Amino acid sequence: MAVQGRVAQADNGAIGFDTTVPLNSATANTYFSQNFRFCVRYVSRDDAGRQYNAANGSADLSEPETSAIMQSGLALMVVQHVEQTHPTLFAVARCLEAKQGGQNRGTQAAHRSDQAFGKTP
Repeated sequence: MAVQGRVAQADNGAIGFDTTVPLNSATANTYFSQNFRFCVRYVSRDDAGRQYNAANGSADLSEPETSAIMQSGLALMVVQHVEQTHPTLFAVARCLEAKQGGQNRGTQAAHRSDQAFGKTP
């Protein structure tokens, strides 16, 4: 079932946090009680990243976690994990690769966000 929510502008001065560690109802409620009002959570850039992150304690945002965060009263923003940084010598090659892979990675991130909100593509 799709998670219900609404899109809204954050209040001026709202305090939030980002985390690579999945939250549950108890932790989301604790953050809200400490006056945090939004949470930024991550989705992977690709399947290999998703598997690596899950194996290392930073699993992607999931539908149950999405529900727990939103039911706590926290707003939720979803972002893509960053790519590893590379030495400057590879900057031109990386820019060309990024141009070619950007659309594919964006599509994958959108798909993972849809999964987290219980939507099936």
